[in-house]
Amino acid sequence: MFKKFFFVFIILSNTIVFSMERIQRNSEELAIIKNEIFEETKKYKNDFNKIKEKKENIIVKWREMIALSIPIAKKIVSKHGYPDTYVGTQKFTLEYISAQANNPRLSKINEDLYNFLYLETFGVTGETKTIPVETARTIIKQAAINVDTEKSQEELKNIKKIDDPLKKIIASAVFTYQMAHEAAQQFGFSKDDIGFIDVQRALTPYYNDQVIMADAYGTINKIYQSVGINITDINKCY
Repeated sequence: MFKKFFFVFIILSNTIVFSMERIQRNSEELAIIKNEIFEETKKYKNDFNKIKEKKENIIVKWREMIALSIPIAKKIVSKHGYPDTYVGTQKFTLEYISAQANNPRLSKINEDLYNFLYLETFGVTGETKTIPVETARTIIKQAAINVDTEKSQEELKNIKKIDDPLKKIIASAVFTYQMAHEAAQQFGFSKDDIGFIDVQRALTPYYNDQVIMADAYGTINKIYQSVGINITDINKCY
């Protein structure tokens, strides 16, 4: 629940490298699937609003947003021939990100979906702060470095102690966003919840940048290894 996360999303989000033959879809097919995901997501507006109303910090809310979003996407992509697993959802996401690099329509659908999530889950509206691709790349590279700090390693130890596999996976994914938020503060992003969201919104247009994606995937895989997550764990959860 990213674009990749990832960040994102990619969600996230969002988040593990795997070697499997891809289903080759053209841009029209990808647009149809993504639009269906968007329309299905809209049906859960009240559920996203409930997250917004909770008196929790941004990290907790972001985790809940991902937990709600991923099953929605998996449900739709599986109807179009992708495996009914988390890996199947990631296969679709990778294809979509690759295709949207040269397709404004696909980028717009993705942007609209994220804006819906940001509005309904966090109440964020208004224009997105824009940054050049060089800045986005620097943020993601610094995020990878931040993972190795003593403070981050202590947080990863706490994540590793989480017994529920799904909660551990989501906490690991959101941790990458935390690292990006820290890295982005040198570029004027605030330390508060709004700054956290602003960073993710600013990075979203670059989810199709190959340099950023390579670094982002490297980071999330390192985090997964640190907390003891493997692809079998992920598929059991989704």
